[in-house]
Amino acid sequence: MANKRISGYYSLFGYLALVKKDNAAHSDAAIWLSNHSVSYRRIQAGQIAAFHLSDDGKGVDAEIFINAPNDRFVTTELIADFVKRGLRAQPRSESLLTGQLYISLGFIANAAPVPFDVSAQPLIIPTVPGELEKMQEQVQQIIDKFSNVPVQEIAGNFNGSLGEAQKTFRLFNAQVMPELHGVLLQSRSTLDIAGAALAEDSPVHQQIDRTIDDVQRMTRSVRVLTDYLSRNPEALIRGRTRQDRPGVYQRTAPAQQAD
Repeated sequence: MANKRISGYYSLFGYLALVKKDNAAHSDAAIWLSNHSVSYRRIQAGQIAAFHLSDDGKGVDAEIFINAPNDRFVTTELIADFVKRGLRAQPRSESLLTGQLYISLGFIANAAPVPFDVSAQPLIIPTVPGELEKMQEQVQQIIDKFSNVPVQEIAGNFNGSLGEAQKTFRLFNAQVMPELHGVLLQSRSTLDIAGAALAEDSPVHQQIDRTIDDVQRMTRSVRVLTDYLSRNPEALIRGRTRQDRPGVYQRTAPAQQAD
């Protein structure tokens, strides 16, 4: 069975590589792909035949050539339609121990549209970053964010704030604490004096009791007077008669009904 050559173009590490962008480093990585399979949904669809490294000054790219069984039903138009529908090649890890990779063909949902040259020889299948490259890109983004954090400036501001706090504490201990201690002593002395003045056997307490008794007697006298005047309002004009004893009120006998 004759073979036809379909080329897959892929940047092994991209612009966010964690390794140096030199041919040696990428050559070692590209060797991991040599003589390995190309699969579609875990079904072998071809084999990597060769690769070629190129450096355009922005990064090192690898052009990978794939040998696939010749199939008269696979046409350029069909491949172009597949690419339009999201067919992409993606490197995946075959073994975490050895670091070997293989190329996986599959349809990527919401894949960004890419130009496809139907006249290219061999045809170039677009690619998407592999799992390893995505992880490296995320790690690099974390490193970049951490590198942009002004650690020295934050440390300087923290040290300055700590020094100001220490000065404030020293000022508080030197000036505020003695005054606060004096206020507490004065408050305690005032409470002691107030407690002694309000003791049961103190003159102040006895005077308060006498005042309360006088007020109660005055209240009773006023109540007696108001009750008397309410029953005998004419007393405001003629005064109280001799027959009226203090605190004794005469009740008016109810009128007898006529026979």
